[in-house]
Amino acid sequence: MQSRHSISRHLLWAILFPVLIFQQTAARLHAELDDAEAEERVRILPVSALDAKLPKEPFGAWLPRVAGPQAKIFWEVNDCGEQTGDPSVDEGRDFPACVQVSAFLPDGREFGVLVAVGTWKKGFVGKPTVRQVYWAEGQQTHDLERLSDIPEEIETGPSDPAEAEEAETLASPPHDKP
Repeated sequence: MQSRHSISRHLLWAILFPVLIFQQTAARLHAELDDAEAEERVRILPVSALDAKLPKEPFGAWLPRVAGPQAKIFWEVNDCGEQTGDPSVDEGRDFPACVQVSAFLPDGREFGVLVAVGTWKKGFVGKPTVRQVYWAEGQQTHDLERLSDIPEEIETGPSDPAEAEEAETLASPPHDKP
């Protein structure tokens, strides 16, 4: 017959073992970034937390409202543009993780925001911050200083095609004609 001490020890082990396994698994899960969770964190984040000039509206509601009902909104989690493509440089690095939100307007312009949320190995680190705000039209991309600059740029409308072509011509190097 087993002693009370032996039964207590087995009971204690039966209770503690699953708790220890759960803690180790949870620590591993939180140490790596989860795409769906990263997107959700940015969707529900008040846009005012990213730019004090903006309202306390969830980012996931603000950008579609500002971009308009016909805009196509795409979400993705990426490395914030940090990978070089050279395995000898990139191997072993803990890249930053960004949630990139792109709004494609019917007039052909794209507005995008990269929100840094942590790193791929450490997971979520610190408060989310704006890493980049941009708009693109044709082959030209322009950085914006703040998230609150997007509404004004959307209202301004697309560039005049003749002006854009002229600017592109002026920016290109001269060609020798035969």
